[in-house]
Amino acid sequence: MSETRANLEPIAIIGMGCRFPGDAENPRAFWKMLCEGRDGIVEIPPSRWDARRFYDPDPNKPGKTYVKHGGYLRQPIDQMDALFFGISPREAESLDPQQRLILEVAWEALEDAGLLAEQLAGSATGVFMGGFIVDHMGQATSILNRHLLNTHSAVSFTHTILSARIAYVLDLHGPCMTLDTACSSSLVALHQACQSIRAGESELALVGGVNVMYHAETPVAMCKSQFLARDGRSKSFDARGDGYGRGEGAGVVVLKPLSAARRDGDGIYAVIRGTGVNQDGRTDGITVPNEKAQAALILIRQVCERADVSPRGIAYFEAHGTGTLVGDPKECEALGSVIGKDRSPEDTCWIGGVKANVGHLEAAAGVAGVIKTALYLHHRQIPPVANLQIPNPRIDFDKLGLRLPCKLESMPQGNEPGKELPLAGVNSFGYGGTNAHAILQGIDLPTPDQDSALTDHQGHWFLPLSARSDQALRALAGRYHDFLTETPELDLQDICWSAATRRSHHHFRLAVLGKNRDALLEQLALFADGKGTHLPNGRLALGQVSEKPVFVFTGMGPQWWAMGRELLATEPVFREMAERCDAIFQKIAGWSILEEMGRDEQDSRITETHRPSKRRNHRKSARPDLFRVVDEQRISCLSKIYQSATLLGAPAAKGQRPGGGQPGQKRTAFRKARTGNTQNPDECGISGKRRTRARRFEANSCAIAGRTSRSLRNHENVIA
Repeated sequence: MSETRANLEPIAIIGMGCRFPGDAENPRAFWKMLCEGRDGIVEIPPSRWDARRFYDPDPNKPGKTYVKHGGYLRQPIDQMDALFFGISPREAESLDPQQRLILEVAWEALEDAGLLAEQLAGSATGVFMGGFIVDHMGQATSILNRHLLNTHSAVSFTHTILSARIAYVLDLHGPCMTLDTACSSSLVALHQACQSIRAGESELALVGGVNVMYHAETPVAMCKSQFLARDGRSKSFDARGDGYGRGEGAGVVVLKPLSAARRDGDGIYAVIRGTGVNQDGRTDGITVPNEKAQAALILIRQVCERADVSPRGIAYFEAHGTGTLVGDPKECEALGSVIGKDRSPEDTCWIGGVKANVGHLEAAAGVAGVIKTALYLHHRQIPPVANLQIPNPRIDFDKLGLRLPCKLESMPQGNEPGKELPLAGVNSFGYGGTNAHAILQGIDLPTPDQDSALTDHQGHWFLPLSARSDQALRALAGRYHDFLTETPELDLQDICWSAATRRSHHHFRLAVLGKNRDALLEQLALFADGKGTHLPNGRLALGQVSEKPVFVFTGMGPQWWAMGRELLATEPVFREMAERCDAIFQKIAGWSILEEMGRDEQDSRITETHRPSKRRNHRKSARPDLFRVVDEQRISCLSKIYQSATLLGAPAAKGQRPGGGQPGQKRTAFRKARTGNTQNPDECGISGKRRTRARRFEANSCAIAGRTSRSLRNHENVIA
């Protein structure tokens, strides 16, 4: 029974990363592009090849391509932050751009999932990637570039390194493989990852695919086979379909068993109910689909049966949809016979194709469809088919129980009590005949407890940012500025919490503090523009250092009327400690510090008190390993040389604030208090500007308390 449940348990998609044409550099930007119904098709960038040299409208012209458009990324494919991943600049120059791109997107997917790379090291995390195009090998081994081959060239050619590089950089110990089934590669990789998780081989999996186009000979060869559309666009389900438009990009999803995702409190985009793979076998040609799409039809039925779901429960289908006059009708016939059969006009299945937006991403096409479908289930909206003008007349959509979204549509209602959320299917077909199919489903996540949410925040928001260089930190500040500007609906509490607890903390760090979103935005903008050097930022000390913090106590700080009132009102730990100290102080001095703090300005004597604030977060946050102080009394309390009652008695005995004695009088009140006795010299050390005995505190002295024998060696950074 338990084995059966494990085989049927849904797999959660807990993180996603992508770089797609049309400036879709993350899932949020990708969803925006989908909802707007636009594409990312552009002219071939000069950085790839000279389109004028290779273009000719005549498909029979030797060595020429009739295409000069495609779905190209705007970012330079020859650049990466190599040192971030521990790759030397020399090796980075030799890398296949696909390796660079998939490594970056895999990292971003983990960040989206809230997983720290250091926590995954050594884990049974699997890596399953799809690869297809070998442009880099063709470019690097051409007669013009052979002299550039070096010791790093060999490992830059093969597809195996697409996945192996990720496992190596992150130190992942689960299954690791790159699959090449052409255009279905990444959906086949998804199937293998789900199988691995259900078999117990992987506790987590990174799944994706990548495609980069920069070798002109590849589209030249494809044009000779008449695969490509003349305008470089995939016109899915459109009467104008004349081949597919190529696209490039990368997508990665992070998978985890649903029970584990719920246990760990992960965010979930959607769940995978079932996957499957099969082959067309012998057809009219090795790249020709089965005439009646029988293999695809059988596969969909098999996946539904294994997942224990009804095909009629599928409300949306992300088709392979290359935009060909013959291929699209065959696929729709298969879909209609399985999922559209016997449906009422009100219950027809929506159908779409992401290739109309970003082009055919080949090895990354399947994962692009999965990411789009997961976003549809997450947002519960159906994006329109991009650039659809005239539906393909060879497809009888009404008869097949299918319909095309021409605008942003709402997801069919399926979340009534007792009724499961709608299902969605994804198809991906390889030109060698390998077909893959997946069934996804939305998920209802628990509504946050509003009573426990911080709805009336009165303090400062703390947004910690970090990167591996100054330049990267400024860029990150700019991205956070844009993110906060574009998402006013998101809770600052969630954003700050995620930045603090669900991101890796690198050596270059910035602390952004503000009472509201506008204050955070102002500081982020300043730092991104290089004008925020006054903000708390710096570089973590290199080498082996203690992770425990260091505190500096200035001691002689000014006081003012009403200080501390906000802390008393908003910080329970501070108030509790202040009340405890006040109770002790009243027994000694006969008057109340808290009462003085609450007086009107004209009656207040607030400047005559100066001790309690350092206990604000002592219990709930930092436990310092080393102190540097001017105020000996507070440091002695926190380092437990003296009890609170002893120290509170010192200012009460003196009867006035520091500096309030007679001219020339030494500060003797604390010195007359009982001197602490340290049993272990490694536990406490005291030094001063004057030559004093070890346990004496003088007026202008500097006191250090803590495990100084190692703290002084290790701490190069001080929290002031």
